[in-house]
Amino acid sequence: MSELQSIIKIDNNFQKSINLQLDIGNENKVGKYIATESSMLIENEYINSIKNKHTGRATIIVGPYGKGKSHLLLDLISKLSHADRPFLPVIISPGESLQISFKIALNQALERAGIKEIVVDSYYEEAIKVILKWKKEYKDTYEKFKELIDTNEKAFCFNLRSCREKTLNEFKKIYAILTSGNEFNPLIQEDVITIYREIADKLCKDYNYSGIFIVFDEFSKFIEGHLVDGFANDMKLLQDMCELANRSDESQIHITFVAHKSIKEYGNRIDKSVINEFRGVEGRLREIRYVVSSRNNYEVISKVICKDEKKLDKYLHARNDYDLYEDILDKTFEMKIFSNIFDKDKFNEIMGIGCYPLTPLSVWLLSNISEKVAQNERSIFTFLSGNEGHSLSDIININDNTGMFIGADAIYDYFENIFMDEHDNQKIHNEWLRADYALHQTEDLLEKQVIKTIALLEMCSGNDDVSINDNTIRLSLGISSTLLEQAVSSLKAENIIVWRNRTNSYNFKINIGIDLENEIKNIAYSKYDNVDECLVISRIMEEEYVLPKKYNMEYTMTRYFSYEFMTEDTFMKISNSEYLFKDRFADGKIIMIISDKIADISKVQEKVKKLADKRIVVLCSKYAFTGYSYIKKYMAARELSGDNEFIESNKALVQELELYIQDLIYEVNEIIKYNFMPEYKRSVIVTYTTLENIEDVYSEVGFNRLLSRICSNYYNNAPKINNEMINKNTLSAPIRKARIKIIDEILTNGDVTKYETGTSPEATIYRAVKKGIYDSGTICVYGIIGDFVKKCNGKKVSFGKLFDRLQGENIGARKGVIPIYIANEITSIKRAVVIYYHDKEVSFNGTTLNNICDKPYEYSMLIERGWYDKEEYGKRLYYVFGGDIEKYSEAGYDKMNITMQLIQKWVRGLPQYTLVSKYSDKKLNKFIKSLKRVDINPRDYLLEELPDILGANGDFSYKELVEDVRRMKQKLDGFIDIKYRQLEKATKELFGGAKRDDLYRVLMNWNDSVEKKVSSSVVSQRLNQFIMLLNSLKTHNNKVIISEISHNLIGMYVENWDDSCEERYLTALKEVIDEASGINDISENTDGKQKIVFTDSNGNIVEKYYNKADDDGVSDYLINAVESTINEFGDSLEMNEKVSAMIKILEQMLK
Repeated sequence: MSELQSIIKIDNNFQKSINLQLDIGNENKVGKYIATESSMLIENEYINSIKNKHTGRATIIVGPYGKGKSHLLLDLISKLSHADRPFLPVIISPGESLQISFKIALNQALERAGIKEIVVDSYYEEAIKVILKWKKEYKDTYEKFKELIDTNEKAFCFNLRSCREKTLNEFKKIYAILTSGNEFNPLIQEDVITIYREIADKLCKDYNYSGIFIVFDEFSKFIEGHLVDGFANDMKLLQDMCELANRSDESQIHITFVAHKSIKEYGNRIDKSVINEFRGVEGRLREIRYVVSSRNNYEVISKVICKDEKKLDKYLHARNDYDLYEDILDKTFEMKIFSNIFDKDKFNEIMGIGCYPLTPLSVWLLSNISEKVAQNERSIFTFLSGNEGHSLSDIININDNTGMFIGADAIYDYFENIFMDEHDNQKIHNEWLRADYALHQTEDLLEKQVIKTIALLEMCSGNDDVSINDNTIRLSLGISSTLLEQAVSSLKAENIIVWRNRTNSYNFKINIGIDLENEIKNIAYSKYDNVDECLVISRIMEEEYVLPKKYNMEYTMTRYFSYEFMTEDTFMKISNSEYLFKDRFADGKIIMIISDKIADISKVQEKVKKLADKRIVVLCSKYAFTGYSYIKKYMAARELSGDNEFIESNKALVQELELYIQDLIYEVNEIIKYNFMPEYKRSVIVTYTTLENIEDVYSEVGFNRLLSRICSNYYNNAPKINNEMINKNTLSAPIRKARIKIIDEILTNGDVTKYETGTSPEATIYRAVKKGIYDSGTICVYGIIGDFVKKCNGKKVSFGKLFDRLQGENIGARKGVIPIYIANEITSIKRAVVIYYHDKEVSFNGTTLNNICDKPYEYSMLIERGWYDKEEYGKRLYYVFGGDIEKYSEAGYDKMNITMQLIQKWVRGLPQYTLVSKYSDKKLNKFIKSLKRVDINPRDYLLEELPDILGANGDFSYKELVEDVRRMKQKLDGFIDIKYRQLEKATKELFGGAKRDDLYRVLMNWNDSVEKKVSSSVVSQRLNQFIMLLNSLKTHNNKVIISEISHNLIGMYVENWDDSCEERYLTALKEVIDEASGINDISENTDGKQKIVFTDSNGNIVEKYYNKADDDGVSDYLINAVESTINEFGDSLEMNEKVSAMIKILEQMLK
């Protein structure tokens, strides 16, 4: 026995994985469960789903092999089984038929629970019952049955109990023979869903259970091994079971599936039809990720590796390399993967003591690699507690006490066979291939350990805190720096491994029969001595663009500066900067001057001023360029990688060659970055724009601000469209298609309001473009398109000029949005638009605008002569009548219609007097008459009839026409106000008022002067009503006063007059005034007057004077008529009643 064997004992309870079918009810297994924080969270989630009726009760728990999913569920099942109101645990183990498997599992669960009264009937159970009945009651039939079966009766019944479909079919045939052709068809419930629902109800009602808890263990294997045939039926059953679980109420049913990966992670490993069928189930499952934190993993591992800590401490201190133990722990703790989750004491306790003899980094590698490749047969815990070769137990048993630690190489040895077979994970398999080749190149044990560690670290790469360097390798193996340096130096010397500056890590270097370095050098200096280094740099530069962040945030778009590389001579020969942007679009250019000597800064500055292009930034290094050798080697290496004959002869070098190329690219990029990027302060920035007022331009942030300011100056009126799908030059096919739909809707006056909501590409694009309609940049774009349209009036103009303007200085619009802007601007004049592709007319639609966007210089536009003037005429006319210009712009073909509607609405709002009056201006009379018609064709009226009415000749001006209409509108709008002012003046004159007197006060003064004598005299009804009107006036509004007087005297308000009403109004008013003036003042003279006095119905004394009327035929006729009417009543009315009636009539007349 080794010394370590006496100190360390592996807990063999972890040796084998949990099998729920076999281990359910095994309290010893449950007792060995180690609960972690993450596992308790998951258990609590299940407990909450039991308490909460609204939580989904169909779940799938997903986690890698060996993490303890089954053990967790075993513990959960134990708790649920021992609750006051327990759950019946049902473990599904799929067999020939999933329906039968569910029934068998339920029967087994009932048997385990000792509930014999509930039996899940099935054809198999019924068949066994029939056989037993034959045996007991029908001996002859039973003997014939034994003769007909191919095996003995016990084996036959065993097969039935095992639900063998072949045996059941055989029984059905025998049953038909023995019962004279009857069919075996017992009356039983076969539907699994109904069976589970009914039994759950019975368990809750009669046995005080809470329900059923179903676990479908090894669900991943069921999916992976299932044939396509029949899969759909099984998925339908599972889908129904999930529905049953999610809808269960008081009688709860829970179902959980156990899987080691999500269905989405299978990729091409299983048939697509299987994945598609499973989606119906997946949509009803709540996924629970079994994520165990790294710290929890370490804690569990430390509990598996049991040890006598006193003996261990004595053992460690007795070794002459104890300092190495402390050094490994101290240096490992400094790594963030440990210091972020432990304090030093806890790290020493769990990783230093608990996980010993494994190095802490080998524990990290074990945890990580098991997640990538572990299987039930090989996992963390089989490595720790298994007895097979290369397991921890095996290593401890043969430990020879030569090393302080068991390192990462042991992990590699244990999982090597899986690495070899892991064809689905190419990274793992390829790294094993490279490691395996490297292992065969050395016999040294330590070198082999280093190779295995490098391979493992590469397989687990992806964590920035773990680099494959000397320190990491040493800590993984638990060896001294001296030993590692010897091994690494030897491996490098033997060209087995190589250090790569690009990644700051070691990699395998594979050389077989050829010196790759010399081969590349020979080609580099023989064939690539005069290579175009600037072209090569542009191809291998890792960063092609720089984004001006501040500008892009403000303008909600992505502008960028691209890098260009030039020699000083090439830059000095540039005559026009536009050529820089012609072949490779960018919003700006950052030019780096590549030279084997220091560039002449003053000459570069002069050249930049001469080019006078704000978009150009030149970076001149203060040092000569030193990357020429790397560029030549790069070209040589590329040539070799493309040489099929060379590759065929040196297949093992393919990956090495690719890594070599990547290293050269890295070196060139590092030189460029270090010598040119402003933040390293080894270059000079030259721009046409001043560098003043930019804080620290020689920093990454300051340089970016400079680029933003250049964009703000050059593209200051860019439209702000917050949608990257459309606001760019090159669109994807779906977005191009969506743009066509939007444009076609705009051009055909379709219903674009449907795009104002929703999440379709059309809706999001339309809203993004429309949102900026009042943005200054968008207004500017529409203005430029409008100017382009004017230029097309009567002549063809290339769209290229429009696109150049929109994409050039000041705007810099992206091609993606331009067609939508064009459609919006010219849809209203579509009938006058002619589009040409070269010299051929083409349809004007969304597809054409898409094509124009791709090749603007190949398309041109012409507007029919005069149409633009008509468009301006319509717009001006619309504005004259108070229209909203934005609404007019959006109206498209309806522009004439909405203009006409606005004019007609205006006409309907004019007073009748305005419309019926006859004017001295014959045009005005014709204009009014034409607008009274109902059947007006808007386009014909506005473009033909109205110009004719206004006397326009053939070569008239639409602008003057609009002015004529404006004048007529002003005259008609002001007509009624002018008339009121005239009536006010005339009315005041009749009442003796002065021009400046208030009309109301004039009327009241007159009323005061006549009221007393009018009230004491019998006057005409008209005068009486006029006096009553004056007494009721409460307003000083002259228009209202005059209109009320008009209505009182002639029965019409002023607005409803015709041309005869003014004279009638003034005549009636004069007559009323004259009548009042002709009444004598009773207080002064009553001569010749007659008087009548009576008491009215309200008890007031009425006293009136009147002139005696001369007798004439008419008055005599009235007297006779009244007397005759009174006499007709005879004695039916008393004299008093007759007098009372006469007085009432008199009272009414004198009011």
